[in-house]
Amino acid sequence: MIRNWALSAAIVMSVSASAFAGTIQEDLASAEKHKSTRPKTRAEGKAWALEGQKLVDAFLKTWGDKASEGDNQLYVARAYTMKIGFSTSIEQFLENHKNAVTHAHAFAKSHADNEEGRKLVASLKRYDRQVKSFKTRMAKQKKRDELKGKAAPEVNADEVLDSKTKITLASLKGKVVIIDFWATWCGPCRKVIPHLVELKKKHGDAGLEILGVTRFYKSGYVPGEGSKRNLDPDAEREVNRKCAKALGINYPILFSARKTFTDYMVSGIPQLVLIDRAGKVRHIQVGAGDHTKLDALIAKCLAEKPGESAPAKETQKKRF
Repeated sequence: MIRNWALSAAIVMSVSASAFAGTIQEDLASAEKHKSTRPKTRAEGKAWALEGQKLVDAFLKTWGDKASEGDNQLYVARAYTMKIGFSTSIEQFLENHKNAVTHAHAFAKSHADNEEGRKLVASLKRYDRQVKSFKTRMAKQKKRDELKGKAAPEVNADEVLDSKTKITLASLKGKVVIIDFWATWCGPCRKVIPHLVELKKKHGDAGLEILGVTRFYKSGYVPGEGSKRNLDPDAEREVNRKCAKALGINYPILFSARKTFTDYMVSGIPQLVLIDRAGKVRHIQVGAGDHTKLDALIAKCLAEKPGESAPAKETQKKRF
């Protein structure tokens, strides 16, 4: 599984192809030895993952072109399998998995009596669920990217917490809007909220509106009280009310239909969507990561006049 720490860059020791001068088995053993030293802390893990990539890349540079010779394909397949564990992005994970499967199946086909080859093919099946999940996430990310620069889908809210006022994006046109898809039980969601509260205080008078969009999950969390289960709608409203008070939320909370989550391709929360004064999607951020880009785009959107929007080139920039 890809770890969060493996998604960050780090300065690591370089490994040249000349480091491998033994047999293919001995050279692969050098990379396997590094794999066995997996650290426990994230800080050490960053360097460990990238160092592992360098070791496997050096091995493949030496032996990759000789994959078709004798049993070499088995060791090359094992190298790619090992590299799966060193992957630092979803794309890299999928590419390494694809290469491992290709070489493992090719070896197993030409060496039908080789037990090690059959075991390697079988072992790669443990990644099937993860591969399927990552492909689904990438497909949704692609659709999220396609939303940028287009008119924002309407928010179909069933109700607004403690308010009878109906809130729609149409009623907020001319404003800069942040939609925060969240839930009380979501730790990263609660982590994002203090920043949103400060943004509302700082830019509210300039035309920034924030909508906390959630739905009825039948569960929740209240700071200081803990998790709540098997909630009916009234109890869940109360949980949201207490959580909002504890976190100092200064913007409306909307209980929305599932369709809104589908329209915005929400596959994980928090998901923040920035909509400009023209009603177009300018930015989508999934997770409680760095807000530097979001903050810069908010300032840019607020500086634009109603009716203005970003050029297509800016809005269609890919995430990966």
